[in-house]
Amino acid sequence: MTRSDPIQATQPDPVVVTNGRGVGGVQKKRRYTLHLPETLIERLRDAVYWTPGLTLAQLAEGALREAVDALEAERGGAFPKREAELSAGRPIGQRSGSAGLNTQGSSS
Repeated sequence: MTRSDPIQATQPDPVVVTNGRGVGGVQKKRRYTLHLPETLIERLRDAVYWTPGLTLAQLAEGALREAVDALEAERGGAFPKREAELSAGRPIGQRSGSAGLNTQGSSS
């Protein structure tokens, strides 16, 4: 089936996913834009190129899921729902980098 509406064409179709525990369901996916260092983007593209069957979206989703799982484990549970929407742009005082995330392991 071809979509002729350009707005509708940008909306992804729901996909069937499982959560690793054997429970399946339909989960909508949305586009999310991030600014990343060019060197990281090139590493991501190289990894996908040399890993048959892997897509950039799969790699990003898995990495982000692992990062949030680690933050939740460190915290002792899931984060509560946010009370307001996030502000656009980087936090005041942050020039670049990980905005406080320790991505290289523990510094203790």
